[in-house]
Formats: sequence, structure tokens, C-alpha cells
Amino acid sequence: SETMVEEASAAITELGPGAAPDLLAALGSSTLRGEKHDGAAERLAVALDSVTGLAHTRLIAAEFTHKSPRVRSWALARASALPDPGTAEAAVAALALARDKPDKDFPRLPYAAAMACASAGNLDGMDLIQARAKEDWGDVGLAVRRAMECVRGDAATEQLLAQMAGKDRAEQVAYLRLLAGCGTKKALAEVKSHLEGSDNSLRIAAINACRGIVDGEAPIDRMSAFQAIEKAKSWAKRI
Repeated sequence: SETMVEEASAAITELGPGAAPDLLAALGSSTLRGEKHDGAAERLAVALDSVTGLAHTRLIAAEFTHKSPRVRSWALARASALPDPGTAEAAVAALALARDKPDKDFPRLPYAAAMACASAGNLDGMDLIQARAKEDWGDVGLAVRRAMECVRGDAATEQLLAQMAGKDRAEQVAYLRLLAGCGTKKALAEVKSHLEGSDNSLRIAAINACRGIVDGEAPIDRMSAFQAIEKAKSWAKRI
């Protein structure tokens, strides 16, 4: 029942980090296989989130290659929310494993590993992050933006700019959204070309890229076409 869940959650939170090994063992249990156990797995993951933090990133990284894909999935997702350059080596190894041995029941593992890499300051999985940003920005946008902040610099900027040429509209929007998080002023010439274009989706993405690159500000989620035109004019003059 919900009451039992609430009572158990409170007890686990009171136990603190010492509860993590048993929670990991439960999450990795073979009895959780199959979709019917997704609710239980989700509750265990939430409980693990509640007892882990920045002090535990290296311990979490040790689970990146756990035999259970559920545990790997949780560990990679948790690490991506707790940026630590010291987890980069483990994240890169996890990404290689996820690419080489895909799991049909956990198809997002390569993306989760890519996010863990980015949060640790590594660019190895940028292609996977770009693809997910294009497909599903509404769900992953906030997390991707946080991860991109960890790789902000000329290397990430140059990589994205080199890949933008010739891409379709949806892909260019995705690249601009990534540049908002990781771009430097080297990207502003490309961004400005979209400020001055006629496509409103590209215009809005370019405005938000300027906000991130120049001022370090979060994106504006909703803009009317009129607002976007006015803001684009203002940014075009500024940069």
C-alpha cells in the first residue's frame, strides 16, 4: 500500500547511506526481471537516490559495470546528476560496454552512459546525447543542459559546429540546444546566422544558445513568434 511505501521510505532515509548496499542488492535481484516489477524497481531507485550524494560518486561509479542492467542504469543516471571528473574513466568504460553489448530490455543504457561521461567532463558519448536531444527534448532537456555545462569549452563547441553543417532543421535545433550548455563564444557566428533566419524554431534555439553562452542563463521555454523576433534582433545587435 502507499502507506507501507511511505513508512519504508522514511525508515530507509533515516538509515542513510548504510542502506545502499542492501538496496543495490534488491535492485539487482533476478526477481525484479520483467515489466511487472518496474514499479518496485522505481521505488528502489528513488530510495537509493535519497541516501546517496556527492560523497558517494566513486562508490556509485563502481556499479557502472554491475552484472544487472537495472543497477547499471541507476548508477549511470545517478552519476550524471552528481558531476565528478573522477568518475570519467569508469563512465567511458561503461559507455564502451553499452555500445558493444546492447541490452534489448534496457535500450537507453548507452545514452545513460553518455550522460555519465558528459557529467564527468568527457565528450565520448556526444553523438548519443545529440540524438536523444533531437528525439525527446521535452523529457531530457533539463538533464542534458546540466550535463552539457560540465563539458563547456572549445573542444565541445568545435565538435558540435563541425557536425552542424548540412544537417536537417530538427538536428540543427538539437545542436543549438546543446551549444547553449557547452558552447563558447566561438559558436556565436553560427548562432547569429540562425537569429537572422526565418525559421522560428531555429530562432528560439539560437536565442537560448546566446543566453547560455553569453550570460550563463537558462533557456526560455515558451516564446511567441513576435517575442522571438524582437529578442533575436536584440541579440543580433549584442553579439
